[in-house]
Amino acid sequence: MQVEPTGAILDIGEIKDLFLCFSHGSHLLLAVSGGPDSLAMMKLAMMHLASEFVRDRTDVFKLSAATVNHGLRVEAQGEAQYVADVAARLGISHHVLEWQGKKPLSKIQELARVARYELLFAHALKIGATHVLTAHTLDDQAETILFRMMRGSGIKGLVGMESHVKQGNIIHSRPLLGIAKERLVATCKAHDLNYVDDASNSNTQFARVRLRKILPLLALEGLTARRFSNLSSRLKRADEALEARVSNLWECGKFYENRYDLKHITAEPAEIVLRYLIKLIKHSYSSLYTDTHFKHLRLNSVEAVLDGFHSALQNGKAFKHSISGLVLELHKDGCVYTRVDPRSKMSMGI
Repeated sequence: MQVEPTGAILDIGEIKDLFLCFSHGSHLLLAVSGGPDSLAMMKLAMMHLASEFVRDRTDVFKLSAATVNHGLRVEAQGEAQYVADVAARLGISHHVLEWQGKKPLSKIQELARVARYELLFAHALKIGATHVLTAHTLDDQAETILFRMMRGSGIKGLVGMESHVKQGNIIHSRPLLGIAKERLVATCKAHDLNYVDDASNSNTQFARVRLRKILPLLALEGLTARRFSNLSSRLKRADEALEARVSNLWECGKFYENRYDLKHITAEPAEIVLRYLIKLIKHSYSSLYTDTHFKHLRLNSVEAVLDGFHSALQNGKAFKHSISGLVLELHKDGCVYTRVDPRSKMSMGI
């Protein structure tokens, strides 16, 4: 079992390894808030990228930073200014991004997170950044997996956060995903970098905060953040294998407008049929609606259809079901026909 060095300061060799994945010419936008993780992120990025590379090779990397002010707390403006001052000392350009408009009364953390990423990626496009870097840690990964377990996610959801995800022309990177939060805080303190505690990070009305308090208790029983990370890696391998099989089967499929011949997946295990069915529904959405409507499809909705659909497919029986704006009609010959469900809100333009 890999042992996490408790509270150990990251050395320059480890820092260098964290950022070796970025290619020549990368423009990195650091998402920096007033909390310990983000400031550690900026410091570490500066130590590696600025000190080790940019100092003597200014054509290799470009660094920028941005802080999102959600306008939810009076302290936020001062915290953003503190980040700007630190960035200035490090020679990194910094912008404060404001979340404008009326704020929601419910799901505030979730919607603030969505707004934060929208602002960051819009700013990245504006300044020509190739990557948006966030300071998610090993602890954040454990929290995310636990949160998704609570929400009933399947294998794909329990993979957790990816280190690098392409969002259009920009890559969202999390270089610190394998590093414990405690080590980042220790590194901040070692370099006399103060941080600001956000009171909302201790507010137990939020589910993620309550889960964050549970994680130390789970660690006492051996379910550490590192073991959550190991689970994530193993599930990722399984997910990639399953997706590869589905992709191969999809390439062998025969499609005729809204008709899909599924005889070649009759003997496949239920998980493969489930994923194939999701892919089929998504494909139908893209032609009947737009891909954006696919977000309305939930895993448990497809699972509710799976047993009846799979049984009918294996036994050469007919099956018909409406799901998320589509009608799926399986004929005895193993072909599925899809069409818009006239009763759905989407077909009515709602």
